[in-house]
Amino acid sequence: MSARSWKRLIPAALGLATLTSAEAVVRPCCAQAIAEMSPASKVAAVERALQITQQTGRPTVVVATSSSVPHSHQVYEKLLKLPKTRELSQTIQFTELPAESSPEVVQRHRLTKFPTVLVFRKGAKGLELVGREDGVRDAYDAVGYLCTVDFRTNRTDP
Repeated sequence: MSARSWKRLIPAALGLATLTSAEAVVRPCCAQAIAEMSPASKVAAVERALQITQQTGRPTVVVATSSSVPHSHQVYEKLLKLPKTRELSQTIQFTELPAESSPEVVQRHRLTKFPTVLVFRKGAKGLELVGREDGVRDAYDAVGYLCTVDFRTNRTDP
């Protein structure tokens, strides 16, 4: 898929700024390194992760955090350290999106509780939002939710 195609797919999925062709090189995302990035770099990491999802079909879990809810970032950091997350990361990418860095995403997805877990997968017409969990209490709550998501279809178990 060309870099020009990426410029249409990523904004359609998440409403983020488009990448230039030089930035559209697909590289694996390292969740540990992303946790230590600046907010603007995290937005770019989300874009790259979604590009990987579109190209390879590997789902992406985006954890939307907010500085107004201090524990939301801590939930994300703890999530990365859990054994079940490490197991899931063999087939799923994890990345963080600070709400203050991307207000258009907050509006588009009506994010009002933090942290919110958004799960994207490759669909027939581009990226699809497979599931979401608003205001997860802790990392275990997030992992519990992720274990209910069927990443192959557009539904979750009740």
